[in-house]
Amino acid sequence: MSIPRAVALLASGLAVFATPAAGQTPPSVWTALEMGQRTVSGAASGDQWYYTPPVHITFSTPFNSAPAVRLAMGRVEDNSRRSGSFYGAFTSNLTTTGFDLTVRYAYSNSFSGRVDWIAIDEKPAIPPPQLARTGTVTLGPAVRPTGDSWQLVSRTHVTFDGPFSSPPSIWLGLRGIDDRLNRSGTYYEVRAAAVTETGFDLEVYGNHATNFAAAWIDWIAAGGSSTEPPSVQSGAHLMSPAVRPAAAGRWSEVYRGHVEFDRPFAQLPAVAVTGRSTDHVTALQIGNFRYAEPSNITTTGFDLVVYAADSDSYNMDLFDWIAVEGVAHQKTMPLFAAGAFAAGRDVPEASAHGGNAVLVLPSYAEDAETIALALETSNKQAILSAHHVFGGPRDQWEAGWAHTLTWAAPLTSRGLVAAIYVVDEPLWNGISEAQRDEAIAMVQVAGYKTMIAEWIDKARNDTTGPHRVDYYGVTAYDFGSFGPTLQQALTEYVNHPQWNFVVGQGFNLQSRNGTPQQQFAAWVDMARDTRKAGVVFWVWRWPDGTGIANQDYLAAYDAAMP
Repeated sequence: MSIPRAVALLASGLAVFATPAAGQTPPSVWTALEMGQRTVSGAASGDQWYYTPPVHITFSTPFNSAPAVRLAMGRVEDNSRRSGSFYGAFTSNLTTTGFDLTVRYAYSNSFSGRVDWIAIDEKPAIPPPQLARTGTVTLGPAVRPTGDSWQLVSRTHVTFDGPFSSPPSIWLGLRGIDDRLNRSGTYYEVRAAAVTETGFDLEVYGNHATNFAAAWIDWIAAGGSSTEPPSVQSGAHLMSPAVRPAAAGRWSEVYRGHVEFDRPFAQLPAVAVTGRSTDHVTALQIGNFRYAEPSNITTTGFDLVVYAADSDSYNMDLFDWIAVEGVAHQKTMPLFAAGAFAAGRDVPEASAHGGNAVLVLPSYAEDAETIALALETSNKQAILSAHHVFGGPRDQWEAGWAHTLTWAAPLTSRGLVAAIYVVDEPLWNGISEAQRDEAIAMVQVAGYKTMIAEWIDKARNDTTGPHRVDYYGVTAYDFGSFGPTLQQALTEYVNHPQWNFVVGQGFNLQSRNGTPQQQFAAWVDMARDTRKAGVVFWVWRWPDGTGIANQDYLAAYDAAMP
C-alpha cells in the first residue's frame, strides 16, 4: 500500500489564512506539509553499517527554502544475525525541490523497508489553506502470534475529530514496539487503509512473532478543510551513543532529554515522535522492545523519555518529532499506568500521592473543574468511570453517556482522559456479554480507549471480553473467609496474559499475605514484570471505612508506586 504525495497547506504561527475578507490582503506564503513514501531494499551487510545507494525524492512544487524533512520507518523486514534493531533513514542534498534518501543497516542477511517522510517549510500561498490532525493509536498488551508469515496483527479505526473536505494524506510514525520473535531481526509494518474524509483504518502487520504484544503509532493527517489551520514545528533529537542496559521483563527508563521549541506555541501542541535511526541490542530476549514518550508537554517544549526492556544496551537513536498546534490534545495511557480508584471528591487528595493515574468515580454533584485542575497540577491522567451509566438500565444509556461527557468537559478539553472504565464486574452484576460489548462499542465510537474489570470466577470463563475491550482487569480479592490469597491472585494474572491491566487490592489487607508494603509492592512488581498496561488499586477511600486513605496504607501505597 502506498500513500500518494500530497501537499497540506498550514498557517504559519498564529495567523489565520482562510479566504480574506473584503479589503484584506491575502498572505503570500504559508507553511506547507508535503508527505510521501519510498520503498528501499539492500543485500547482505557485514557487522558494520551498510548504506543503500541514495534515491532522489522530488517535491510536487518547490518550497521557498530548503525544508525540514522528518522520517519514519513504516515497514522493516530485517533478516538479521543479531537480536535487536540496527537500521536508520537519512537525508542528504536537501534543496527547495527535493532530497536524497538513504537507509543504513548492519548485521543483516537481507533488508527491505519503507520510509515515510514529511517535508515542512513555506510555499507560495495557494488557497485554500488546509488542516492537520494528529493522534496516537495504542495496541494494548495482548497475545498476538503471527507464525512465520506476514499477518495482520491489529486493525484500529481512527475517527478524525472533524472531517476533511477530501481524504487526507496520512503519515505514520512508530513510537514504540513490544514484539517477541522466534528469530533475530525486525519485522513490522504500519499502514493507513480505507482513508476517507472522516477517518482511516490503522493496520499493523507482523512476521516471525511469538507474540506481537504491543505497539504505539503516532499519526498525522493533512488535507483539505475550511477551518482555521494549525501551526507546526518539527525537529530531531539525538540520543547519543552510550551503553544503556534494560532489565529482563519490565520496562526501564534508559534516557531523558529536553526539547525546546524554536518559538512558543499559543496553545498546548500535540507531539508525534518516532525513532528513525536505531542501534538497540536485545539479546536478553529475541525481539524489539522500546518506547519513546513526549512527556511534560508545554507551549515551549517537552521532555523526551525513552524506555526499553530485555536489552543488553539501547546504544543510540535519532528521534524525529513534529508538534502540531490547534488539534485535540488527547492523552494516551502511560506506558505503565499506576494509581487508585477514587471518588471525585477524593481526586485532589489522591492526585497528590504516588502514581501517574487516577481512576475517577464521578458524581454529577462534584465540580469537574476542580478535579481537572488537581489532575493537571500533579501531572496525572484520568481513567474515567462510566459504570453509573452502563451499569444501569439500557434505555438510559444514551442520555447518561451524554450527561457524563458534558460534565467531564473540563477533563476532556484538557486531554486528561486516557480511557473510560465502562462498567465494573459486568457479568458478576448480571449484565449480559452482549450488553457489555454494546457499551464498550458505544464508548469506542466516541474515540476513547476502554477498560473493564470482571470478578475472577466469571473472568476465568470469559473468553470473549478481553478481545473487545482495550484494557481488561480482574478483581481477585482476599477477604480472609473467601477469595484467592494474594499469591493465588498474582499467579492467575501471570497465567492469563490477556488480563492486561491489573486491579489490585487496596482495602482490608489480610496479614497472612505479608505487610501492607509487601502486598502493594507484590501487585506492582507482578504487573511490571509481566509488562501489563498498569495497575490500579481499589480503593482510595470508601464510605464503609475501607481503603488506602481510610486504613492508613498511604505510606505503603506511595512506596510501591513506580
